[in-house]
Amino acid sequence: MHATPLRRRIAGATMALGAIFVAMSLVAPSAHAGAAVTDPFFNTDTDTYDTYLHDEHRGTPATASGFEGTCPTDESVAGLTAWHLVLTDSDQDYSTLDVRVEIDGVATTLSLTPKAKGDWAGFDPTANFMADPSLKHAYVYAGDADDVLVDAAAQVTPDGPADKIVLSHICPGEESTDTGSTDTGTTDTGSVLGSTGSQDTGGTDTEVKGEVIEQAPQQLPATGSGDQSLFIIGMACLTVGSIAMVARRKAVRS
Repeated sequence: MHATPLRRRIAGATMALGAIFVAMSLVAPSAHAGAAVTDPFFNTDTDTYDTYLHDEHRGTPATASGFEGTCPTDESVAGLTAWHLVLTDSDQDYSTLDVRVEIDGVATTLSLTPKAKGDWAGFDPTANFMADPSLKHAYVYAGDADDVLVDAAAQVTPDGPADKIVLSHICPGEESTDTGSTDTGTTDTGSVLGSTGSQDTGGTDTEVKGEVIEQAPQQLPATGSGDQSLFIIGMACLTVGSIAMVARRKAVRS
């Protein structure tokens, strides 16, 4: 008994389709699940800044272990988290520093200029960082113990590419609490409100000078799982087609 041409064609088409699926799985671009966006500050021109935050320090929460330390403090930064950012290039200093922090779920960029060590007069955490003990060090005051350092980038002096910014340590601020209780007359001099872009100083709103955006950097979708599915489907088609071909040959011999 001979296999019909239709069965032979179906087997051949199944194998061809399987080969196509396998090939697509091998050439399709893939990304690691949850891989962070590689270009900081939402795909801005990478030549805009002289240096960026060390990759492994992006997305660090205020209470991350291993970053304990002490920080300069003053009434003007009471209750705020202090992020100590250090330039690793020994020949350059901070000129300006942009820091993106996620406060209450909202990513806020603060454009900061240095204040000399201990110069708290007129210090504004939405516009300044404390350069202590030198201009290679930046204490940035933003958010509270619930917030996250998303990214940082800086211009340096002398101008030119610098190695990187590293997060040395963190001094977490007060945790935000919302108990729905009535006002007892206390004055909140601490948290920078990311949702409004203002600093609550007990009744006087101070506008945050940085850009306020709607959300933190998104992560790339996991495309690797789709590539794997194509490969599995392709192999299944090849297997089914091969079985059909073997069966056809046996039928032909008989």
